[in-house]
Amino acid sequence: MIAKGWVLTPRALYGIAGAFALTGLGLRLAPAQLPGGEPPLELPAATQLSQSQGVLGEEHSYAPIAATDVFSQTRTPPKVRFVPEGRASADSVVRVTKPRQPVFRLYGITVTAKGATALIEANPKVPGAELYRLGDRIGGAPITRITDSTVVIRRPGGPLVLRLRPAARPHQ
Repeated sequence: MIAKGWVLTPRALYGIAGAFALTGLGLRLAPAQLPGGEPPLELPAATQLSQSQGVLGEEHSYAPIAATDVFSQTRTPPKVRFVPEGRASADSVVRVTKPRQPVFRLYGITVTAKGATALIEANPKVPGAELYRLGDRIGGAPITRITDSTVVIRRPGGPLVLRLRPAARPHQ
């Protein structure tokens, strides 16, 4: 024996969907209530710091930090950066940087019966790229090899190999 199931008409389905939509809208617009009925947590008011008190004041209170909204769009950065006790300030840290090597960019290579020529942007004082041949010097280092896709420059720290970037394929 086959039991007869519920048959819902499209009008009934629309009515149920509308009821769910109204219920969802009501839940979305209703004010959220915290469980337990406890009063909301009150943060202490931010204390004003003066220059004579130092960065944290006499009591070393973290309340001004905790009381501010660090994600506020109207927030301005502090004039004095906060540094926790026992930490070095950003001004006292010495950073060692390597001298920056000039950046060379290889744009193209042509190989003919007379030899190879490379189009390289090497001199920042000259706008655009220049033509270089085997033996020419770039940044004080000679070009020792030019192939169909690479240029080798002999530097004191080791050879520098410039490679052609693959051509961008058109989108189909």
